[in-house]
Amino acid sequence: MTNAEKELEHVIQKRMGRILFWGMMVCTAIILTGGALYLSEHAGAKANFGVFITSQNQPRTLSAVVKGIVSSNGGAIIAAGILLLVVLQYVRVALSIGMFVRMKAWFFTGISVFILGVLLYALIV
Repeated sequence: MTNAEKELEHVIQKRMGRILFWGMMVCTAIILTGGALYLSEHAGAKANFGVFITSQNQPRTLSAVVKGIVSSNGGAIIAAGILLLVVLQYVRVALSIGMFVRMKAWFFTGISVFILGVLLYALIV
């Protein structure tokens, strides 16, 4: 590996690290904001730890999350932050594929494409 290739690898890894770092920070801020809203919405609720009943008013679909965000629903904002965390993993694998292609590391490119395929399959099924 030449010095130019090592420098390219270093630059790509730093960019990828920055993207992932700031992605995590944004997701954390969204989840904390949603958590604060959720706690303010349910400030007077009494907890019953003897029986666990799931809340039926929490968003379970993407359209429900979007509607909840528009109406400032804390649970929907938390769900959006978690959804962005999941999407961030797809971005990480896609960026890795791009990095390996630029480095001409075909073995690792193939492995990353396989992993992205598994992730996409899991998303669809």
